[in-house]
Amino acid sequence: MAIFDFIKIGILIILFFYAIFALLIVRQTDLMSKTLITSVSPIVLAISIVHAGFAIGFFILSIGVL
Repeated sequence: MAIFDFIKIGILIILFFYAIFALLIVRQTDLMSKTLITSVSPIVLAISIVHAGFAIGFFILSIGVL
């Protein structure tokens, strides 16, 4: 069972870093939309926020499941 615990911890670490990466995408998208103002910028920002929400939610869900 120790190998499965190691795999679970590894999966949680990977998902944690992915959630942080998703938040960095939101930050970069926000900076981009402030620099390059187009009609599509709010849509791209909204998509990145939804993506970050799913990434954080998936991390929290995996904590409960694993």
